[in-house]
This record gives sequence, structure tokens and C-alpha cells, in this order.
Amino acid sequence: MTKHTDQAVKDEIIRAFTERMETVINLSATWGLSRQAVYKILKQAGVNTTKGKVKVSCSACGAEVLRPKSKLRDRKHIFCNHACHNAYRSAAREISKSRAMWHRVARRKIQVKFPGLKRSHVVHFIDGKVYNCMETNLMVFKNLGDHARWHRFGVESGVEVLWRGDE
Repeated sequence: MTKHTDQAVKDEIIRAFTERMETVINLSATWGLSRQAVYKILKQAGVNTTKGKVKVSCSACGAEVLRPKSKLRDRKHIFCNHACHNAYRSAAREISKSRAMWHRVARRKIQVKFPGLKRSHVVHFIDGKVYNCMETNLMVFKNLGDHARWHRFGVESGVEVLWRGDE
């Protein structure tokens, strides 16, 4: 019931519905309330619960477009048309090319200190920033599997680090 619901819970329900665009069904399941109780909380706060469209801006050009809430949930980027989507994708490819350039720079630096570097070895950036190619920020793993285990389990993974620049 809404009478017995804490104000902090009500505020969180309102925030989840308006900002994160969660559905009323999900909110009712999360907070252990009926859908009607969630609707009542939203109506008391003056939140529009109709299934209309929402104004959002295009991720590529910034133009405002109307989209239904259902098309906005779990999306990072919204595009007004296919041309904007393709432009955004090509720009993302350029960024990934620059990431590859930084990996090449890092590999060249490592080869000076670790001449046994092979193509199958994977370079890891300790702070996660690919443009930080200082030796103290670089590690080398035997293969991609070891690198993935390091990311997943960290030091406790038991993965052998072939070379570490900060040692």
C-alpha cells in the first residue's frame, strides 16, 4: 500500500520510472508492490504515465526526435535516421583505429625491454587507458585467454605475466 511506503522508496520509484524508464511491472516486482500502488505513487507525484513519445536528441547530429519509451530502454544511442547511424558507426571505427595505433606504440616500446614479444602475446594497459604507453603501465600476457582471465579474476587468477613494466 502507498500509505505504508517510505518516502525514500517513493522517490526511488519515481526516479526509476522517469530517468531510467523502467516499466511499472518491473518496479512493482522490485519493490514488492502492486502495479496499481506504483501507478498511485507516480500519479501523486504528478508523473505522466501515458504511453506517449518522449523527445530525445540524436547521438550523431543532436536533432530532437520523438521516440516511444519502449524504444529508449536499454539503449545508449538514439539516431534520427540511417545516415546519422552510419556516420556515428564510421566515427566509432576511426576511434578504434586510433586505439590500434596506441597498441602498436606500446608494442614497440615493449620490444625494446622484452625482445621475446610475439604476435600472439597480448599487451595489457594497467590503468585501462590505451593512450598511456608508459612502461610502468604495460603488462604482457601469453595469449588472449590469459588476458581475459586476468580481467575477470585479477591477481588471484594465477595467470603468468610474461613481462611487467612496473617491476
